Amino acid sequence: MDTKAPILLSCSMVGTQHPMICGCCSLTSSCCSPRLSCLQLAPTKKTHRCRPVHRCSHKMMSSYSPFRISKMGTRLAHEVRNYIAHNFPALGNLDPRYGRISFLGHSIGSVIIRAAIASPLFSPFRSKLHTFITLSSSHCGNKYMTSALVSGGMWAIMQLQKSTLLEELQLTDKPSRPDAFIYKLSAEKGLEHFRFVILVASRQDSYVPVHSAHIQIPRPAEIDNPADGGIYIDMARNMLSPIMKNQYDHLSKGTTVIRLTLDQKFSSRNVDAWIGRAAHVAMLETPSLVGSLN
Repeated sequence: MDTKAPILLSCSMVGTQHPMICGCCSLTSSCCSPRLSCLQLAPTKKTHRCRPVHRCSHKMMSSYSPFRISKMGTRLAHEVRNYIAHNFPALGNLDPRYGRISFLGHSIGSVIIRAAIASPLFSPFRSKLHTFITLSSSHCGNKYMTSALVSGGMWAIMQLQKSTLLEELQLTDKPSRPDAFIYKLSAEKGLEHFRFVILVASRQDSYVPVHSAHIQIPRPAEIDNPADGGIYIDMARNMLSPIMKNQYDHLSKGTTVIRLTLDQKFSSRNVDAWIGRAAHVAMLETPSLVGSLN
């Protein structure tokens, strides 16, 4: 198997209706997962084509990666910008009716996509954003996890070896929670630029809590307020408030948010299914699931 995983893929089609679909992979998906997902979402006409744009090392996307989400987001924004410049220069047209850009993200990949959209490098293309599909993504970090086993495992990893990525997801990358990257990212403009935002979660996924994938406020956060619960509530409101505000703007088309919850069944009760990893990986590696979102 290829030792490199595509961080950015584009399913492009001739014309101006929907020229780009970009996928960002997660830490646990195989190197082919984003490619298969883009193929499932891409139209099947002969005038359409799907091809990888860039490939990056698993080292950058590893749980032990020293790279911060902000750096990976900036890199993704740079890749999208370069790809557009070389393949779709007409997307530089400021008319929002000309061309569309959609994103598909899995797990931490969706957070990286949000960081890319918030980057100044991506600002010329925000008016082109159309659909954002997130599969089991930690939009609010990994607070209030339902699995003590996975939560304990993440704690052990951070104790044994420094993991910048896990620290950011746990909001422990800074001494003060409001200074944490995930919290600051929630205050950046992003989701309100899309026409459709589809948030997919799974009850059997122990890696990413359903409430974080759906950007919802769980009961433990309400009880924990104003401690860490208050920070979590602020993040959810930061991301959703601009969307709600646009509903009252007659000049805005608004953003439709769709939340989907999967109840997955696995034939074999292996270790991956027991710890909740199987549901997390299957979210992206099940062609029928991704195809049903088309």
